Amino acid sequence: MKSHKWRCLLTAAALLTMAGTASAQQMQSATAVQFIDRPAISPGASLGTPVGFGAKWGQAFAGIAGTDGVGNTRRTDGSMSVGFGLGDPEKYVGLETTVSIISLKTKFGDSGAVNVAMHRWLPGNAAIAIGSENLGTWGTATKGPNIKPNVYMALSKVFALQPDNPYHPYYLILSGGVGSGRFQSTVFDAYTPGINANKVGGFASIGFHFHPQAAIVASWTGKDLNAGLSLVPLHDYPIVLNLGAVDLLKHNQPKARFIGSLGYAYF
Repeated sequence: MKSHKWRCLLTAAALLTMAGTASAQQMQSATAVQFIDRPAISPGASLGTPVGFGAKWGQAFAGIAGTDGVGNTRRTDGSMSVGFGLGDPEKYVGLETTVSIISLKTKFGDSGAVNVAMHRWLPGNAAIAIGSENLGTWGTATKGPNIKPNVYMALSKVFALQPDNPYHPYYLILSGGVGSGRFQSTVFDAYTPGINANKVGGFASIGFHFHPQAAIVASWTGKDLNAGLSLVPLHDYPIVLNLGAVDLLKHNQPKARFIGSLGYAYF
């Protein structure tokens, strides 16, 4: 059962990072900064937690992710995802839909899940999203007790830290929200015996874009801490490479583990 859980979380991490990438690019375009020599895409804004922005009509993305440890055996495994956007979040509302294949070691495509998020831009380079993960599942994903539908609400805001420097206008993207399912906190269960009424939990993320093609990202999932780097390796191509470690505080798993993802976005 733990392998089902980790595959689900891994897929979510890869997809949400790609969603944050698309939204960061949108918000960077929306600011007043004249960005000289802007890359084809911006780095990500989170690692395993939702953001308030999302893909709109005409935008799509795909990603592949892997981890060095699944379940107690710590065997390597991977996941894959594709997504697209509908609507116009700046004028009305946008809808992002993502389809995830849970494991690349089993028969390809035999198990997976569908995630959706409705999002809207707000004044001041901010946005809000209401979404659901694992809204629809198939294959062995329907049998995993930890792969159940959840709901969440996320808020994000982009801060231009150096708007007068058109070559390196540093950005800080802060996100936070509440959600059910995997966002429920278990950190304080030992201090509150008999109280397990936490149907919702809080999550947060920070993305510091210290270079047009690089960012430091960190996320609190409600259970543990994830951190890593988000990179745009090729200036002229919308490809994002994410490298990080998850469960750093070992609240959710006995050992921290490495994850990596590679994503491509179409605008």
